[in-house]
Amino acid sequence: MTRAPHPRVAPLLLATDLDGTFAGGADVDRQALYARLGHRARCTLCYATGRHLESAWALEDAVRLPRPDYYIADVGATVASGERGRPIGFPESDLLRRWPGADHLRGLLAALETALEPQRLPTDRRLSFVVREGCAFGDTVRRVRVALAESDVEVIGSADTYVDILPGGVNKGSTLQRVVQWLGVDSASVVVAGDSLNDLALFEAGFKGIVVGNAEPPLRQAVERLPQVYRADGHGARGVHEGLRFFGFLDGEGLTAGGGV
Repeated sequence: MTRAPHPRVAPLLLATDLDGTFAGGADVDRQALYARLGHRARCTLCYATGRHLESAWALEDAVRLPRPDYYIADVGATVASGERGRPIGFPESDLLRRWPGADHLRGLLAALETALEPQRLPTDRRLSFVVREGCAFGDTVRRVRVALAESDVEVIGSADTYVDILPGGVNKGSTLQRVVQWLGVDSASVVVAGDSLNDLALFEAGFKGIVVGNAEPPLRQAVERLPQVYRADGHGARGVHEGLRFFGFLDGEGLTAGGGV
């Protein structure tokens, strides 16, 4: 993969989920974290979110999030500049080369329409569904995987609610690995943060990780086998701040000790 022509090299690249994580928790904790990161002029910020770009932008404006350097959106299927609409030259074709197409996949899932409510997205590079009320989440995810067993796709269930279908080999973690390589960033300077199972791939990618205190229990259980992951006590932004302190990227002023690897 060709590297970015002018990578921004920083001592910290924070790749963080938004809902429940960087954009979660009390407003005072969010603003404290954003201010601390804003004082680190050489901190590269990447939002790794299940939202599509327009939805991420709307949340960014509503919660007064700092403008990131990069977005990894659509659970890893989209990479974009933090300067909205500005092309960055990232080879997204690498992410989509095995995508069988949304229409083809919808046809394979037609028999599951009573269990899956489609989410309308302004992109055809992923499919996303909500499991309908009264349908067992785990069983529904299993049935989706069976229906798509012959297709080269990733099926990701999260929050006991959502089912995302992505190109084979694509998830938040694999896309972040590509971005880190493209930027020429030392992986030791990368920290990831999240709260739901669609963030698990971030932690499995081998980077230092922060699971915030309000994370869904299946994620906290899944990362117990990963020694590089810090399990914070603090919720949302407070947990991210706590983890960055643990890894030595921020001091702990105004925070109490807690969590552990």
